[in-house]
Amino acid sequence: MAAAPKAKKRSSWTTDREVAAAAFALSSARHQPVGANRMVVDTGKVSGRREVRYANYDEHLKAAIARCREETRRADHPVFGRLTLDEWEQFGLRHAEMHMSFVHPE
Repeated sequence: MAAAPKAKKRSSWTTDREVAAAAFALSSARHQPVGANRMVVDTGKVSGRREVRYANYDEHLKAAIARCREETRRADHPVFGRLTLDEWEQFGLRHAEMHMSFVHPE
């Protein structure tokens, strides 16, 4: 009898289901969370970009995670069509991973 294949080991941040839910929630949310208190900070950079901080962003993230835990229906992907919840989770994780690759803490 053949041994069962071992499960692939994920990177440490992808092991938590909440991160998967957050990735999906953030990818489907508007850029600015509804009702978020924005605080725009002039960074003085020549590029003209301004840093935007959300005073209550953690509350919006927690609400988005909770919403993704409860809501199991997903729209079809515009390119890939119908995806399972697990496929949507993996897609959201890879998408979030790409965005997070640009983050460089000071």
